[in-house]
Amino acid sequence: MPQPDFFGFLAQAVEALKEQAPFAYRRFHAQFAPLRACLSPGDDTRTVWLDGDRLAIRDGVHDAAVRARFELATIDDLVDGRLTLLDALIGERLWLSGRPEHVERFFDAFTTFIIGSMRSHKMQALMAAFRGHRQPD
Repeated sequence: MPQPDFFGFLAQAVEALKEQAPFAYRRFHAQFAPLRACLSPGDDTRTVWLDGDRLAIRDGVHDAAVRARFELATIDDLVDGRLTLLDALIGERLWLSGRPEHVERFFDAFTTFIIGSMRSHKMQALMAAFRGHRQPD
């Protein structure tokens, strides 16, 4: 079974947010733009940041202000509303590290991203395709 491409999905999701929920995208951009975040879904680790209006992605850890570690199932539960960010942190399904002000900024940006995604019809199709790659044959 092919590995799902979380980072490809994430880049497409940011574009969908920009196109279909511009107010949420502008807020997300303002919150996230100053940061570099190292994301580790499972064993894959990459650094992401906003380079102008696009999401830049680079393998490994590169000057990341925030590190986030999680499993892909956590993303499903967050997007579907079965789990809040706070519950993910308390339940140790999402681990964040960094300076408090950077973690707070990342948390706010991630919350804006999740809420804004609910307004994007394209996001539903992206999530379905992304989940489809993880289903057993």
